[in-house]
Amino acid sequence: MSPVYALDTNLVGDASGALLRLQRRHEAGQIVLVRSATVATALMAAGEDRQDRLLRQARCYEELLGALVLDHSRLGAFSLGSELDADGFDRVFRLVFPGTDPQSAHKQKVRDVMHVATALLHGPDGLITRDEGPLKAAARLSEAFPGFSVLTPEELDAALDQEPPS
Repeated sequence: MSPVYALDTNLVGDASGALLRLQRRHEAGQIVLVRSATVATALMAAGEDRQDRLLRQARCYEELLGALVLDHSRLGAFSLGSELDADGFDRVFRLVFPGTDPQSAHKQKVRDVMHVATALLHGPDGLITRDEGPLKAAARLSEAFPGFSVLTPEELDAALDQEPPS
């Protein structure tokens, strides 16, 4: 089975060489790229001139629904969570942004955690991002959730280059 990686919003429209190589690996079936529903939610705030183009690019990846986060989740693009989901979100938030209160956190921090929590909920091998918060928390997240990694496109591309072909 091919490894599965969730893409963060900041990678939609990214034309870096590493991300283009990851997209080719996805098209060849070597890896599977997905996105959380948070991606489309965030892109809806983009200016109209960019919004349609970015949403079209994002739609080529399967969308994963995360647990409802009030004032952040898109209507119809979430799953109703249990207390365990809420506890999981809080746990991930504390790992990504230690010492920050989720209730008073900036919208971007909440959405960063929504990407990570949704990826963990669905079981991908990791999250690909350029966001500083999740990247700084990569070791803590890996320790708390063995087998899960947070990487830049360049890090994942280099790691895949090191793997022997199957």
